[in-house]
Amino acid sequence: MPTQGTQDKKEPVIKAENGFVRATFTSPKGPITVILPDDIQPGDTISGTVFPGSKDINIGDVQIDIGDVHGTVTDPGSPRRTWKIPEGITPRLSLSGWINGGETLGTTYVPVEPSTKKPDAYTIPSAARIGAPFVVKGPHDGEAANTTVLVGGQPIPIVAESPRQSVVIVPTLTETGPSKLVVEEGGQYAKGPIQLLRVDLSTPKSNLLRGEKSELKLHVEGLDGLQTKEAPMVVIENLTPSVIDLEGRPKHFVILKANAKGEFDRNFLITSILPGSFGVSAVVQPGTGTTASPTSAIVRGEVLPTTSNPGAASTIKDLSDIPPPFLYANIPLRGGTYDGRFYDIADSTGKGPCEQNYAELFQLLHALQQQLDANKQATEDNPLVQEVRLYQMLARLLQNPPEMNEAIKKLLEGKFKEFYDSLQTKEGVAKTLDYMSKVIDFIVKYDKSLTDAQKAKLKGLSTRINYILSHNESFEDLKSKLEEAINEFKALVEDPLGFLEGKIKQGLEDELKKLVVKAVGEKAAGAIFSILSDLVNLSDFLQNQAEHDALQNKINELLQSIYDKSVADPCFRITTEWNERIKPYIWFKGPEWSGLRVKIKPVIYCYDEKTKKYRVCEDSGIQIVDEFGSNNELDTFVPKLGDGEIWKVDYKIDASQTTKCGQKCMVLIQITGGPNGDMWMWAGSLP
Repeated sequence: MPTQGTQDKKEPVIKAENGFVRATFTSPKGPITVILPDDIQPGDTISGTVFPGSKDINIGDVQIDIGDVHGTVTDPGSPRRTWKIPEGITPRLSLSGWINGGETLGTTYVPVEPSTKKPDAYTIPSAARIGAPFVVKGPHDGEAANTTVLVGGQPIPIVAESPRQSVVIVPTLTETGPSKLVVEEGGQYAKGPIQLLRVDLSTPKSNLLRGEKSELKLHVEGLDGLQTKEAPMVVIENLTPSVIDLEGRPKHFVILKANAKGEFDRNFLITSILPGSFGVSAVVQPGTGTTASPTSAIVRGEVLPTTSNPGAASTIKDLSDIPPPFLYANIPLRGGTYDGRFYDIADSTGKGPCEQNYAELFQLLHALQQQLDANKQATEDNPLVQEVRLYQMLARLLQNPPEMNEAIKKLLEGKFKEFYDSLQTKEGVAKTLDYMSKVIDFIVKYDKSLTDAQKAKLKGLSTRINYILSHNESFEDLKSKLEEAINEFKALVEDPLGFLEGKIKQGLEDELKKLVVKAVGEKAAGAIFSILSDLVNLSDFLQNQAEHDALQNKINELLQSIYDKSVADPCFRITTEWNERIKPYIWFKGPEWSGLRVKIKPVIYCYDEKTKKYRVCEDSGIQIVDEFGSNNELDTFVPKLGDGEIWKVDYKIDASQTTKCGQKCMVLIQITGGPNGDMWMWAGSLP
């Protein structure tokens, strides 16, 4: 049995990626990384690979256990291991490592999924990044030694396998461009084309002084032969928005249009904000109609303090001297960062400024929806299509906690049902015709692109509609006339939704300005105008994913400008008594947080009048309380989360036995083990 060494061990770091789980153990001779499939289920046979980070590590001496199961080495000296997962339902299993001779590497946990059926056929991915793991789904047996995967006729390494997928890597020296992938196992065979990409993300200067700028370079090879509709899109994401700025946006969406060499290049500007480590990722999404999993590249660096020694990296270790970076940042404190995709709403009274702002936002959305529903009915055969589109648009733009999007969904469902039901009555059809007449009058008055002939025809249509309404026609006749009017309207107006452009832009301008001015004053009102310019062609926007995502970033920037520190603070419950329990909760959103072991710890900072600095109150006695009891920190495991899936953690903070160490005290929540390192949230103030 392994024994714990005398030295303190750094806990293993585990992270779920695209199709696999990566666990990194620390040893005196260097890191040891274990790759496992991310879909482990009860009763599975699975394969994984152990990668030593140093030539001084004898891979044969490294033992990795999943639960109570020892990894089996089928080929002596091979880095690959096989495990037989026990039957029985459990949300997670321990993953521990040790070196023969007794040295313990540490223990973490891997998620276990509910049992599902094995696929009937193989799925050949259409694109893969050279040098990075990707997934081949299909009816495997979990024994990687029984599987052969060829790319360009050459076998490639299989680093992990479950009965449902293999995780493979294309060697770094492989040529880019179109190729063929073949998979063989147990008498089954499949093949298909695959595009091999090389994605490089780099910066000439990874150590920056505060306020310094640098260039971020994206270079992609292997786009030869791709049609425009097959071209992948790359998402450049700022993983540390509190440390660096990436041209004013957390994400950039770029379609990879190849040059004559089958390559793509683009540069971005990085501006450092605060000391600390930074990271930027490039995630390549497959093109339309393709089946590849996202493939990514990451560049990392360090923002240094402005000192006379620019060579010294800054890592905030002495928290008693330097507050966390977010205390200086002019961004909302809710969740610590927008890119972290988690939320903390501690005001449960329903009467705070957050709730008021939400209510106003609902009213604005309601007004926008009222402008959309009747007019979109004129251009859609099925009213359910518009319901889905509009809800998806709002849900993607807002990026709010689930309860808010659920309320939006109910609001929209109610409005669309009301409108759809109205078309089943004579009064409803008449009301729609009347509204259509007003819309046509609006177009004629404000659409400067119309010719005189178009205006004349539209005026004639409006006149005929009013004539129809002035006569008491039957329900069936009215429905027939409505259909005729819609068809004539569509023939006269090339973009039937174009009339919304001016109306929505004007309405949003007025309503948003009122909202912004009421929230933070005139200073932030100007932020809305760049967003409004992106609403120029609503019909294209509703159907174009790239524009969807780009506008989402614009909306996020607007929300950041509205909910700055001065507005975010009152959104949280400020304690008035020492024995009051702060009751926040956290939403972790996938896939960024998927599979991570996270620690949540309350920390009290108080202002020291002598040193004029905030410092940590050591042994303050503050406790975090969950369903299992009270402790100084909460150790939890985030389950596997898909794109957009959310997992909630409930807890309480008990300050009833707390000792202060100064004035102006605040409760902060430190979250360790996240995808971008330590993160902080503001949770409350203490008198």
